[in-house]
Amino acid sequence: MKRILALMLVCVMTISGSICALANDGTDTSSASSGSTLQGSPSADAEYYRQKYIKALEELVEAEKNAAAASAAASSAREEAANARSDAAAARSEADAANAKVEEATAALSVARANLDQAAAELSAATENIRKEAEKNSELQKKLDKLIATNKSQSAKMSELAKEASDYQRKLAMVANDLKNAGGRGGSSGNDVRNQALIRNNAVSYGGNIVAQGGHVEINGGKSNVTFIVGVPDGGTMTSAASLAANLKGSLINCVTVTSSVAFRNARVNFYVSGVTAGDNIAVYQLQNGKWVQLPTAEIRQDHVVVDMTRYGTVAFIRVPVLASVSY
Repeated sequence: MKRILALMLVCVMTISGSICALANDGTDTSSASSGSTLQGSPSADAEYYRQKYIKALEELVEAEKNAAAASAAASSAREEAANARSDAAAARSEADAANAKVEEATAALSVARANLDQAAAELSAATENIRKEAEKNSELQKKLDKLIATNKSQSAKMSELAKEASDYQRKLAMVANDLKNAGGRGGSSGNDVRNQALIRNNAVSYGGNIVAQGGHVEINGGKSNVTFIVGVPDGGTMTSAASLAANLKGSLINCVTVTSSVAFRNARVNFYVSGVTAGDNIAVYQLQNGKWVQLPTAEIRQDHVVVDMTRYGTVAFIRVPVLASVSY
């Protein structure tokens, strides 16, 4: 640009010199008599055009300066635009990276929420299990307390039964002594003599074996103070009971009549039967309408046989080789 301006200046100076020379040589000699120079002479025209040219050249130079300034501004603008595009690309890259991090964080948040929901469900299930276990423990504690109370009650009952058994043994010892003093057996039926001692103790003796009933009969499933009265059957009944025992390949322990004044649908009766042990097979039969019917035995223990009955009548206690199962 500087070279162009210098060249243009040289041309202007050359042209200016030429115009000046022309102006000096352009005097009109034909007008010498008038003593003046004509307006619009060649020298004046040359000066006019020279000035106009110089002005145009100056305007050109100014335009070139403005063009150069505009070109520099355009170049700067292009550089700034390039920088802006570079910054925009970097910003887009950063935005993409930020969006990727946002998506990653969103996925992690979703996983965390799922884990939280699962943990909450597990906590709820664990809480429910703890509640159920607590309820179960409470029920078990109640059952344990009930068992402890039952055990205490049974212990008290066992103590009472032990005392009752001791009383029976003492009374039976007295009965045995009374029988010994009474002098032997009764008639052909084989019944032992039933003296006043046996009657007082609600007992019947047969062949040295004694059957007694001490009360506390369970009537229709409930406890009571009822006592069943035992008595001596007639000779024919005793013979029938002995024959029944022989048919069962067993031995007759005793046969008694059972009466009382209390009506019942079913009764559980604890009979004292001397000589019985827990391992014995004791079958109990009742004479019903002329036939011997086996009765269920709820328990067999030392000197005791617990029998379920639905009516009064004659009952035979027989020791047998095998005890059959009876449903009643």
